[in-house]
Amino acid sequence: SILLIGVGLWIRLGIEETPTFRRLAAEERLEKAPALEVIRRQPREIILTALARMAEQAPFYIFTAFIFAWIGDKYTLRAPIIALQALICLTGLMLVAYSLNNGVRYFGVFLGIMGSQGNVPAILTYQANNIRMQSKRSVASALQIGFGAIGGIVASTVFRQRDAPGYVVGLWVSAGLQFYTLVVLAVASWCFYKTNRRADEQVARGEVEAPIEGQIGFRYTI
Repeated sequence: SILLIGVGLWIRLGIEETPTFRRLAAEERLEKAPALEVIRRQPREIILTALARMAEQAPFYIFTAFIFAWIGDKYTLRAPIIALQALICLTGLMLVAYSLNNGVRYFGVFLGIMGSQGNVPAILTYQANNIRMQSKRSVASALQIGFGAIGGIVASTVFRQRDAPGYVVGLWVSAGLQFYTLVVLAVASWCFYKTNRRADEQVARGEVEAPIEGQIGFRYTI
């Protein structure tokens, strides 16, 4: 965490402030409590933004919790759920990047959040199901969450002011990370499948199966 904070601070110090902020700073017009000033001057906009975000995110959480989570647990599926949500996220990113209709772009934002945020618990579950021993799960979860936090650092460097209002570069970097997720998922799942199949074949031949994750009878969840 300290390392990530240091990297984030280094990147932040290298980013130029916006022209408007520099002008206000030169004129000594910066507010001492900007958050309170925004609340005092623009309460209506804050409420409308909160309601818009609620409409954007609430359906996604309901869908993820009651559809994908239910299907994944009922049929013991992990990789297909992750792949589907990555594709949903990719669809949303492309709609935001190239659609000229604001309504369609807003729907794209919904799909992007639905896919990316829904994959957080899905990937954590995929990891936890395929590691034996609680100590290894704890370390793996901490590493995964820690590396996930790099997303904020990446976003601050690829969503650049000069790319406004389309921010196509940042959207394609985000899309590239979804493709990376799909590639890693495919490779890991194929390796898990081959390992499970080899152990099953050993059992079918009446041989003593090689232990997976240090335990005989363990199988990877795909």
